[in-house]
Amino acid sequence: MAEAGIGRRVFGALVAVAVLVLVGLTLDLDAVATTLADADPVWLVAAAMAYLPSWWLRGWRWQGLAADLGDRVPIGPAVAFATVGNMLNLVLPAKAGDLLWTHAAHERFGVPYGRGLVSVLAGRVLDLVVLLALGAAAFGTTDSDVASAAWASLGGLVVLLLLGWTLVVRLRLGGLLLRGPLQRVRPVHDALVEPAARLGARPARLALHGGTTLVIWGIEALVAWSIAQGLAVEVTIAGVFVAIMVANLSKIVPLTPASFGTYEAAGAAALAALGVAYASGFALLLVEHLLKNLVNTALGLVAMMWTDVPVLRVDLQALRARARLQAPDKN
Repeated sequence: MAEAGIGRRVFGALVAVAVLVLVGLTLDLDAVATTLADADPVWLVAAAMAYLPSWWLRGWRWQGLAADLGDRVPIGPAVAFATVGNMLNLVLPAKAGDLLWTHAAHERFGVPYGRGLVSVLAGRVLDLVVLLALGAAAFGTTDSDVASAAWASLGGLVVLLLLGWTLVVRLRLGGLLLRGPLQRVRPVHDALVEPAARLGARPARLALHGGTTLVIWGIEALVAWSIAQGLAVEVTIAGVFVAIMVANLSKIVPLTPASFGTYEAAGAAALAALGVAYASGFALLLVEHLLKNLVNTALGLVAMMWTDVPVLRVDLQALRARARLQAPDKN
């Protein structure tokens, strides 16, 4: 087992190096350096300040999702857990920060692992849906051909989400398929589906959480737009939404640490399709990525001390096993 783990880490490191080398080969480093050299620090500071409210909103959204499932967490710790969890996702594999976020909520406020994980994942799903909707709408303002493809993609996404929700949550099809070797994952399925059904039974609350998510991504777009002003990169607000959508989608499969390189390359490619020079777009996404991660790290370190939960000393393998076996409504 240990050798297999080492092998996976070595393979992951090799993949990361290969990806970064490939990104470097496609990039005009001199052009990127020129764009960065002309940065206006006033705009960059303004962007960092504009980004701060989004962390309070993420914590408030998670507090509301947890409350909808019957778990009460004060707003201060809720913001701290969300900030620390996202910070740890930057350095830990497989989104382990989300698991530690759930663990912190369990240790401090007795939130069951099953429900806690659902509330965290629900926020992730809201992020994905709202981001795709904003990106598709932004694509739709560029030209008629792109608009048709964008709206068709958004319509297809909505259909798939509704179909998946109906089959897995409403009709419990997932439980029917868990036979034979798949039976071992039934505790995970049971711990997630029931809380998810409970969230879906309150459409007005989901609409509120969706509106909060819309504001969160509006702030993300404002941050990117402010950085573009500071770097003198000419990009429309629609282009900003397209870039952050594509860049964030590239993080779903983290090929490099904190998705550095892939995030910038994906966002720059999207901007290039809209007429922005690839090197300028890469510089914009690089600064945006660095700035947001630095703000997240700074706030996360402060929040980690404040939460008084030793998340860095947790045995992740044992925690994963415990989460798999955790019943939905037990502590």
